[in-house]
Formats: sequence, C-alpha cells, structure tokens
Amino acid sequence: MKLLSILRPFAFLPLASSLLPLSFLLLLSCHPVKSQISFGIQGEILKKPLAKIQFDSSEYHFGELIQGQVLKKEIWFTNTGATDLQIELITACECTTLDWSRLPIAPGARSKISISYNSKDKEGPQIIDVEVIANTEPASTYTKFKLNVKK
Repeated sequence: MKLLSILRPFAFLPLASSLLPLSFLLLLSCHPVKSQISFGIQGEILKKPLAKIQFDSSEYHFGELIQGQVLKKEIWFTNTGATDLQIELITACECTTLDWSRLPIAPGARSKISISYNSKDKEGPQIIDVEVIANTEPASTYTKFKLNVKK
C-alpha cells in the first residue's frame, strides 16, 4: 500500500511503474530509517534522549616504543548522556586492535576501550585516531593517542 502512494505522483507518466527498476522499488519499501526524532500527537518534534561519550582526555600520550613492541593500554570514558550508550563499532588503523564492552552502558557509568598497538614496521611519531560509532549525536565520537616509535 505504501508503494502505491509513493508511485501515485508518477501516475501521469504512462507505464511509470514498469520503468522503475525493481531494486529502486525494494529500496523504497524495504529499508527502514533509524531516527533520533519522533513526532508528538499535535505534530511537535520530540527528540529522543541520546547517549554521550566523554573521554577522560581528547588526546593520550603514550611515550616511546621500540619498533616491533606491542603497546597495551586502556582509555576510559563516561556516558554523560540521558540514555544507555550502545556502541556499534570502534575503529582505528590496521596496526591497532580494540576491545570494548558490547553491553549497554548506563547514563553516568564509566567503561574502557582496551588498545593493543603493534609497532612492527613503524618508525617515528605516530598519531592514531580512534572513532566510536554509537547512539550519540553526532553518531561518531573521536579521541586519539600519540606515541613515538624508535628503531
């Protein structure tokens, strides 16, 4: 039924529905959109409460490392938002392995990201950006760590 109401504006075009690719029709009818905004009974916009990540620091300095060593550290953050924080993904460079809690993090609660950085084939100053994708606004939150790799 939704599909017909979407195609109705195209009714003046002969054979409009047969000209639209099937994948386009499936895209219109099958892909729900996640939204952080909902509407009240009288049409007012109601924003859903969001989580918010507050790192202990926006930048971490981990000192020096000898080439080939593996650095293991933890960085901590707090959910300062109004709802449970649900982390979908945390990314960094290919030389970094990350581990974090897959459970929701309650408002006011602290949690950690465990970092394992492999300095193999690295030399000199290194700056690694860490991106956390979660139910926050904006959806990505960033921090970074710096270190120097010596031969």
